Amino acid sequence: MDKVQALSSFWSSFGWPALSEQGNYDEGSMEDLGITDRYLLFEVQTGDYQSEIPLTAQLFHRSMSDETVSRKAQEIAEYLGAGGRVLPVDGGYLWIKRRNPFSVPMRDENNPDWRRTVVNIAAEYLTAI
Repeated sequence: MDKVQALSSFWSSFGWPALSEQGNYDEGSMEDLGITDRYLLFEVQTGDYQSEIPLTAQLFHRSMSDETVSRKAQEIAEYLGAGGRVLPVDGGYLWIKRRNPFSVPMRDENNPDWRRTVVNIAAEYLTAI
């Protein structure tokens, strides 16, 4: 599994549709993918041996309450724990850790029906390639 696939697999493991920010999504394409009320949009950047890269993911939920996105952010934080998680990738490992602040609730004035929380992680690439 390459580095991008490992990031995608990590974010997809939390039970919400996970989309890379590199994609070009609009409301129609989201509906075509079956995404109507919750999804996760994650950032992709890769690096070389022992390079630690700050990354974010945005958790979106159509709701009048922040409760669902807050619970999902807490689930991710608990999964990572204090020491992070190490995932195998081609040529080595990817170490995903929490950053501070870990989660930040945000508002979107253009889409008041959606709640959003930004999750901050660090991805350290322990790879030879």
